[in-house]
Amino acid sequence: MTVRIGLVAGPSSGKSTTAADVFVHCKRAGITVELVSEVAREEINKGWKIRSIAEQFLINQKQREKEDIIPTEISVMITDSPAFLTYYYALWNAECPSDENMIMTWLYSDFLKDLRRYDKIYYLNRVKPYVKDGTRVQTEEESDQIGIHLKALLEMHHVDFEEIDGDELAVEKIMEYINYYSLSSVKKTYVTTIDATIDVSKSLNYYASDKTTSDTLCSKM
Repeated sequence: MTVRIGLVAGPSSGKSTTAADVFVHCKRAGITVELVSEVAREEINKGWKIRSIAEQFLINQKQREKEDIIPTEISVMITDSPAFLTYYYALWNAECPSDENMIMTWLYSDFLKDLRRYDKIYYLNRVKPYVKDGTRVQTEEESDQIGIHLKALLEMHHVDFEEIDGDELAVEKIMEYINYYSLSSVKKTYVTTIDATIDVSKSLNYYASDKTTSDTLCSKM
């Protein structure tokens, strides 16, 4: 049975580095592991400008596919881009093309399902200087706001996550969980029951109330 681990944070918070470190540690420890990279980043590097909700929906499907093709014999799957993140980034585009409301509803439905895809979710605090790497379009301030909003989104949907700093100690904490999980004969459930009555309008209204970065992100995605 594969334990699925998702890392959540704003850009340049250490998600990719931490996921890669966990992958290396597992390999060296003889633990079968797969690292699922971020589809959106790969597509942006190819020149794709992700601007619409429909495009975020497509990214979501591709991200899911990368996770779903992992053999069941793999012990650990870790990703720096959990599939449910596409819903958050689509929120910033929600007011751009108004004719995509139905797609947004589908994406929200998948978002609720995707929250259950992971056995453990870590929220990483950025503790190192922000780095623009040629793919990220956000400023440091926008990155910080994204981190705050992502954390609020998880809390709004009653998701059980562990908050850690995105530093060198992050991999040690995650490896402790993996080792504990590997020794346990009973699979632990780390995601609480999600209130299915929360509708898409609540999330849209929540983010629409904070216009600090929405217009900027909407124009850049």
